[in-house]
Amino acid sequence: MKKLILVRHAKAELLPSNKTDFDRKLTSSGKADAVSMAELLSKKITCPEVFISSTAKRAFSTCKRFAKAFEIDINLVVEQPKIYEASAQTLLDIVHDIDDHFQSAIMFGHNPGFTQLACYLSGDNYIEMPTCGVIVLNFKVEEWCRVDHQKGELLEFIKP
Repeated sequence: MKKLILVRHAKAELLPSNKTDFDRKLTSSGKADAVSMAELLSKKITCPEVFISSTAKRAFSTCKRFAKAFEIDINLVVEQPKIYEASAQTLLDIVHDIDDHFQSAIMFGHNPGFTQLACYLSGDNYIEMPTCGVIVLNFKVEEWCRVDHQKGELLEFIKP
């Protein structure tokens, strides 16, 4: 059994003229949402065995707040630059590459890819992940490479 948690980054600042999209920071409400969603999730599920995050500032900042709630050393987070601006297929490839000894994984990233991946894996085409939205999927498979279309059981869809 594999469990995949998808977390869209929390609310980020509008693109300032002196920064790139990649460097956008969380807003104060985004920081607060990330903390409250992380605390809520940490009470609902056991700690994911591996944390994987986009290297974009807003996603990694969201990840930091979840790592703190789960009491995970931020240095143990796997930084995955391919998550930034990834298609659902690229995200699925990242999932397929997760080491099989991990039974659960949490990924932090961006839309539209995260919503598309959640819809693809769950078969629910009505999912639209808001900022700091969390999707928890269960898969009756032993290997991450077997995670695929409509094989995910949607356990939780949590919105801030």
